[in-house]
Amino acid sequence: MKLRWAILALGTIAATATPGSLALAQRREQSPAEIIRALTYQTPGANRHERDIIECGLIGRWDQIDRARANALVKLGAAALPELERAFDSILDRGQESPFAWNSAWLFYAYAGIRGREAYSRLEQLIESSPPEFSRFDLDISMAIALGLTSYVDSLRLPGIPLMCRSATPRDALDELIIAWERKDRVSLESALGPTAKAALQSMIENSSWEAVEARIWTSQTGHGSAVGYSFNVSGGWSQPWRTLGEPAVEETYDTAPNLVADFTDRTGTPCGALRVPFVPAPRKVIFTTPFLVDSPNIRELLQLISACAGQNESGTPSETSHP
Repeated sequence: MKLRWAILALGTIAATATPGSLALAQRREQSPAEIIRALTYQTPGANRHERDIIECGLIGRWDQIDRARANALVKLGAAALPELERAFDSILDRGQESPFAWNSAWLFYAYAGIRGREAYSRLEQLIESSPPEFSRFDLDISMAIALGLTSYVDSLRLPGIPLMCRSATPRDALDELIIAWERKDRVSLESALGPTAKAALQSMIENSSWEAVEARIWTSQTGHGSAVGYSFNVSGGWSQPWRTLGEPAVEETYDTAPNLVADFTDRTGTPCGALRVPFVPAPRKVIFTTPFLVDSPNIRELLQLISACAGQNESGTPSETSHP
């Protein structure tokens, strides 16, 4: 799987969607059902297997067309919800055998765009109930869109960040650290750390054990899955989710060793603390290395904050008074 993402990131053929193709897509799909069938490649003549072509230019073109269709659903608002709910019921019932499973990420994004924070319960149900092979990464992105966050990291998501033809951001490194800590994966956690943070972690376990340190810091009694969200207090593309309903922000020029304030939330988007997180460039020794690493000297404080946020509001019910 990682090799697939790496090949995607290395694609070089430049292809773009023409305004005419986008207009044609929007003109022909008027009803919510028609748009959803088009997004999930159920319309006559659609060849879903074209998506197996791993060229960055083509992926960018597909994203433009899909984004236009998803925004057409968002524009319809509540009128699109019954058909979206029907698609989700099918996915929950049949998993990847559902006719709505293919390219369903944009259905999730549209639903998040229409309902905002009210999308939480349904997206949570999809995260917890979807089969193991189903894409929880896309559902995490949907949660970030719904809750207005930079990222949302559920421990049920498999490790690994697909770069897929875009520049890496500090979000990738912090996501990897959070999911490693949620899953109690020491090897993955250390691989997400820069030298300063790694030394600080090592000093924490010098006179103890990894298990003892983990038990002292992770004190919440979360169930089979925990989740944490956060927003970077910075403008531009680095503050956006991995995918958005709007056009992706143009990548700005940032410091090679950024020092960003991350405003953390619990699984429902309720604020639970903020911390400045330094990053450093990762050594490019292997193709899968994340180009940024978390390099906080206060790694204990960061892990404690993630743990506290994961244990807050464990009922999984969004607070009516905690809008960002």
